[in-house]
Amino acid sequence: AMRATRGLHAKAAIPKSFLDTGAPLKVVFHRQRADEIPHTHAFHELVFVRSGRGCHVTEDGKAPIAGGDCFLIKPGLVHNYEEVAALEIVNVLYDLPGLALPLHDLAELPGYRAFFQTGPSLRGDFRSQNGVRLKGAEFAQIESRLALMRRFQERQDPGWRHALACE
Repeated sequence: AMRATRGLHAKAAIPKSFLDTGAPLKVVFHRQRADEIPHTHAFHELVFVRSGRGCHVTEDGKAPIAGGDCFLIKPGLVHNYEEVAALEIVNVLYDLPGLALPLHDLAELPGYRAFFQTGPSLRGDFRSQNGVRLKGAEFAQIESRLALMRRFQERQDPGWRHALACE
């Protein structure tokens, strides 16, 4: 459940140039620090919590997160993390227009709308804490795919940008 916060203001803005891979997508595995300053960025950030726990803080409030949580941070949203304990996360950073993915009728699915779109019909947690908790086989499958994406990015074999975006 979200707990209200007041006065969260960005102290840093991360530009699209942070996606320095030569592709419109970057995968970053790291241990989240407790002393991170509130910030925004000019790209989408899909967060996958591998292990540990903490709180994700936005202008709308503070929400507890733990292993298996997956949520989306949209461009311009001020956020940071607090109360972290061994919080291992993977950030999939991407420039949505740069990906140029054909959506076809995907946007008609309720799950897509709840996760990727916001609007007046979505209240409370969905405004900034769009997400799901993955368990068991789903969790393992996502971890495996993220590791594969990291290998594409690190090795940079011919065709790696396409493979990274398609994975």
